[in-house]
Amino acid sequence: MSPFLPLPRVAENNLAFAVRDGFPVSPGHTLVVPKRLVRTWAEATPAERLAVMELVEEVRQELDTELSPDGFNIGMNIGEAAGQTVMHLHVHVIPRWNGDVDDPRGGVRFVIPEKGNYKRPGHVPETPRLARGEADHFLRHLGPLIGRAEHIRIVAAFVLGTGLELVRPRLESALKRGARVQLITGDYLNITQADALFALLDWSQEYEHLEARIVEVDRLRGSRSFHPKAWMLTGPDWETVFVGSSNLSRAALTDGVEWNLRTEDAPSRVALRVAFEDLWNRARVLEREWLEAYARRAERSQRPPPSIFP
Repeated sequence: MSPFLPLPRVAENNLAFAVRDGFPVSPGHTLVVPKRLVRTWAEATPAERLAVMELVEEVRQELDTELSPDGFNIGMNIGEAAGQTVMHLHVHVIPRWNGDVDDPRGGVRFVIPEKGNYKRPGHVPETPRLARGEADHFLRHLGPLIGRAEHIRIVAAFVLGTGLELVRPRLESALKRGARVQLITGDYLNITQADALFALLDWSQEYEHLEARIVEVDRLRGSRSFHPKAWMLTGPDWETVFVGSSNLSRAALTDGVEWNLRTEDAPSRVALRVAFEDLWNRARVLEREWLEAYARRAERSQRPPPSIFP
């Protein structure tokens, strides 16, 4: 019996159906399978092949709408020599994002790794270490990692509604599959928008694994400013951190000139985790009473103009 037949179906037509891959290489990784148990493409009838490819396109469009990937890999393994391990014909539909691998050039040619990057034979580039904004949006680097993280820690000196709404779909998806999200922001110069904090408070009450805390600058030991920005994304057997200049605003996450340095270096990760926990323990839980007082204070200060931080 085919292992695909009992799985929950995400789409189907008269001769084919689609299921999520049990070992996805990216969020949304889907398999399109003929309903009749056939081993390879050569054994499928013309009608089955047409049904499979029509469903591939339907799935691709749905994933494009749901996840907004930057590209796709679509293909199949035919025979053991080509890596087929499940002998029921299936076509992979794999969403891809900018920054999800070191260097995507060569695409499916990487089935034989040393032949993969035909533009630079024999060269395996390092993971991009710097997200620079402008044409290299920081959110493109974050998106694939958020999509598979189990624990997400964020420090953003300033939170604006534009940034919160931009990351909300990705973070909500992570929360719905059980990920924990911790967010620290501050009241420095009253720049963080009260409306954004009200939305964050409501959101945290909806999802028990979302926690938000506020650093009150006048209560920091020996400091009169608060300006850190960092992301720590942790999975079951991996961890990536970014430290840089991006606050939680639309411009900072997209085409603003922002530098965010990525590392998987163990000492750096440990140092950032310790610093985050220290700050978390000194911050106050985001509560409505405090937030209402902050909103009045921020409205009186009227600084800086909102246009400075879009």
